[in-house]
Amino acid sequence: MNISTKSLSWIRQHRILTVCIAFVLTFTILIAARTIFLAHQNLQENNQQPLYSAEELQSAIHLGEQYKFDTSKLTGLYKVSSSNEDTVIISTPYSNLAFASAEAARKYESLSSDLIQSYAKNAPLEITVFAYTKYDQLANNVSAVIKIDGQVIHPLTSDVGENVTPITGGGQLIYQSTNNFSFLDLASFKDKKFQFVFIKPDGEETYDIDMTKFK
Repeated sequence: MNISTKSLSWIRQHRILTVCIAFVLTFTILIAARTIFLAHQNLQENNQQPLYSAEELQSAIHLGEQYKFDTSKLTGLYKVSSSNEDTVIISTPYSNLAFASAEAARKYESLSSDLIQSYAKNAPLEITVFAYTKYDQLANNVSAVIKIDGQVIHPLTSDVGENVTPITGGGQLIYQSTNNFSFLDLASFKDKKFQFVFIKPDGEETYDIDMTKFK
């Protein structure tokens, strides 16, 4: 069958149009893929942003050196005010670096650059409660939550009822225990206010915590 010159011209134009459309679609897909890639890369970079600046890390080191022979005062800086006998301590990478610095200073040692930088990374918020109760079996009877922005957040990990020590006071036997809770990454709580609720067999205690006071 003979194909006319007009038909051949139309076929060529159709092929050219098809190629152009395919090129435009391919280019659009590549642009979309690059946009998604850059967005994902930016998200990763944001997630990897250091929790503390170099100046803040140096400040933590100086803080530890200042209290190298009196870490109880250093602990006091991270103690939550309370009207009861229990003691609540906030632990952050900043405070942990300060304690590491205090220990190194006592030994006339220096912290390595890699170790210092490791404290700049995001980490869970850790809260320790030194509690007093009349019960000695606490493993399944102690818990804690954080209330923030209308949400109730449960700990990622709990280590409760450790180091239970009997104490006699006022003619009554009571028990002191160490209870550790790890919550979401610290960045989720940094510079925020929330309530920490500690639950034990005797009842519960609520602590108002202002993270602007704890680096």
